[in-house]
Amino acid sequence: MYEKITDENPYKTPMKIYPAVHYTMGGLWVDYNLQTTIPGCYAAGEANFSDHGANRLGASALMQGLADGYFVLPYTIGDYLSKDIRTGKIPTDSPEFDAAENAVRERIEKLMHAAGKHSVDHYHKKLGKIMWDKCGMARNAQGLQEAMEEIAALRKDFWENVKVPGSADSMNPELEKAGRVADFLELGELFAKDALHRNESCGGHFREEYQTEEGEALRDDENFTYAAAWEFMGNPREAVLHKEDLNFENIEVIEKNFEINAQEYDVGNAFWPGPMTIILKKKKTSSIHPLLSNNLELVGCRIPKNPIALELLASVNFPIAAPSANLATKISSTQTNHLSSKLKENAFLIDGGKTTLGLESTVVKLNNNKLIILRLGSITEEEIKVKFPELIIENNDFNSNLSPGNQKKHYAPNLPIRINVNKVKKDEGLLNFGKNNLRSNICEYNLSKKADLKEASKNFFHFLHLLDNSNCKGIAVANIPEVGLGKTMNDRLYRASSNNE
Repeated sequence: MYEKITDENPYKTPMKIYPAVHYTMGGLWVDYNLQTTIPGCYAAGEANFSDHGANRLGASALMQGLADGYFVLPYTIGDYLSKDIRTGKIPTDSPEFDAAENAVRERIEKLMHAAGKHSVDHYHKKLGKIMWDKCGMARNAQGLQEAMEEIAALRKDFWENVKVPGSADSMNPELEKAGRVADFLELGELFAKDALHRNESCGGHFREEYQTEEGEALRDDENFTYAAAWEFMGNPREAVLHKEDLNFENIEVIEKNFEINAQEYDVGNAFWPGPMTIILKKKKTSSIHPLLSNNLELVGCRIPKNPIALELLASVNFPIAAPSANLATKISSTQTNHLSSKLKENAFLIDGGKTTLGLESTVVKLNNNKLIILRLGSITEEEIKVKFPELIIENNDFNSNLSPGNQKKHYAPNLPIRINVNKVKKDEGLLNFGKNNLRSNICEYNLSKKADLKEASKNFFHFLHLLDNSNCKGIAVANIPEVGLGKTMNDRLYRASSNNE
C-alpha cells in the first residue's frame, strides 16, 4: 500500500512517516496494548499519549475513544486477562454477582418483549437527527431544552415499541445494537443537559447566545473553569454534577484586560510562558493607561518564562509594561552588563540572569483562522505550524507599526556592518557561523562552529556587543541559513546593516 501511494519501495528507501507531533499534548504513558504502568489499568482514547493526547478537537477525541473502546481494547486486554486462566473457576454465588446478572437479564427481557413496532435503526436515526439539529457544534438554549424533551420521549417510545428480532439465548447482533442505542439515548440527553448548563462558548462548544460582536466564542472563565463529571442516578435528567476546578494562572490577568478569542487563547496556552507576543484588543475596562499603548486599542501581550518575572507578575496581579531594555534602534541586551552603561544611574534593575534564548519574542496577530507573524522571533514559523497545522500562517512585511523592532534601521551597532560577506576587510571584526575559510586579523566570534542555529541565536546579540566594543573599524557577518532561527537573525542583520545607508 505504501509503495502504491509514494512509488517508493519501503524496504529500499526509508519510509516517510509523519508522527503528527501536534497531537502529542500529554496523556498517560501506555504500552502497545494501551496498558499503563499500573498492571491491569488501561488508558483509552485521549487519556493516553499514543495517538492524540489532550486538548484536541471534540470529533477527534470521540473517534479515538470509539476506536480504542470498540476495536482495540477487546483484543489487547486479553493479554492481561489470559493470566486468569490459571486461577481456576471464579465463584458466582455472591449477592453482587446475582444482582448484576438479574439486572442484565431484566434489561434483555425488556428489549426482547417490547411491542415491536419499529427497528433499532429507526430509533438510532431519530436520535441522530435530534443531536444533529439541536446539539451540534452550534447550539442554543431553546434547542437544547427541546432536545432533552424529545430524547426523553424517544427513549420512552424505544423501550415500549422497539423491535428486536432473533432470540436472547443465541448470538444476536440486533440485540447487541439495541443495547448500545439504549445507552446512546441516555448519553444524548446528558450531552444536551451538559451543553445547556454551560452558559458560554468555548472551543468546539458554541452557544449562539454567547459570542462577541465579531462572532467569536465568548468565554466565561470566571464561572466555567472546571472539568465536569456527571454522576448517573438512573435518569439523565437527574444526573448530579461534580466539578474539578482548573487553575490557569498565566492567562487570568490577560483575560481581565483584553478581549481574547478561542484561537488567541489556544496559541497563548501553547506558548506561554515563553517568547510569544500576541496582539490583543484592550477591554474598555482595562487597567492599562492609554499612554502606555500610545492611545491604541491594540496591545502586545506576553507571559515571560523567567521565574523572577513570573513571580513578579503573580505578586502584583496586574499587567506590567515591558519596553525593550536597550536604546532605540541599538543592539538588544541579553546580559546585565550590556545595559549598565546605557541606563541612568538611578535605574533599578532586577537581574534574572542571562537569557536562555538570545532573541526577542515572536509577535503575532490572529484573525479568522489566520496567524500573521508581525516580527520574527525565538519561536519559529515551523514550530507554530507543528502545533497549529490548521492555521494559515502569513509573514508580514516586517515593517508594521503594530510590533516593536520593525523600523527599517534597527538593532544596529555603532560600527558599520556588512552581511553575507565572502571576504573580510583588514580592519573588520568577524561574526562567523559554522566552518568556512573566513578569518579576521583583529577580532572574531563564531556563533556556532557546528552550525547549530539554536546555539547561534543564544550567542547572537552578545557577540555583536563584543564586536561593537572591540578595536575593529567595522563588522563583517558570514552567511547564516535562511531557515528557522536563521530567518530571525537575518532579519536583525538586514535592519542593522541598513544603518550604513
